[in-house]
Amino acid sequence: MPFTTIKADLLSDQNKMLQVQLKGLPKEIKNMGTPYTAITDKVKNMAVVLPLVSLLHSESMEQRHWDQLMTLTGRKFDHNSINFNFEEVLQLHLHKHENAINELVEISQKEQKIEKKLKAIESSWNKQVFEFDEVVIDEDNITKVFLPLDTMMEIMDAHTMDLMNMRSQGKNVEFFLG
Repeated sequence: MPFTTIKADLLSDQNKMLQVQLKGLPKEIKNMGTPYTAITDKVKNMAVVLPLVSLLHSESMEQRHWDQLMTLTGRKFDHNSINFNFEEVLQLHLHKHENAINELVEISQKEQKIEKKLKAIESSWNKQVFEFDEVVIDEDNITKVFLPLDTMMEIMDAHTMDLMNMRSQGKNVEFFLG
């Protein structure tokens, strides 16, 4: 099953049912030691992995985030390949990197919001038009002066505040600062 088609929510529901079934097994089976422990460990790990898979499906994940995940897991993969499947995802041992992956996806989502806001600010300024009026100083000298800039100054103040707020977000803006 390719990564993009993994239905983590459905698998998570099935994993929860499996956890309940394991808890309901007789003591004799639970006391078997290694076989029972191996199965319960895999089910516990899956309970961590599946929500992470769901998070990694986020559209905010850019190639730079996938590169960070590859560095984190120590494995190279192409997340867009049809060959990147559930088995390969399991080989990444995502459960060992739960906090880092949660943080990575959170950063990707915040970066996406910042990027959208920056594009909106840029678009707004691309539409701004400075208006001028001609002032005659004497018959040989005509100069242009700005018409009132009240609206433009309000926009600039609002965008300045937005940019300052973005700048204060620390590691969430590092990518945009170069």
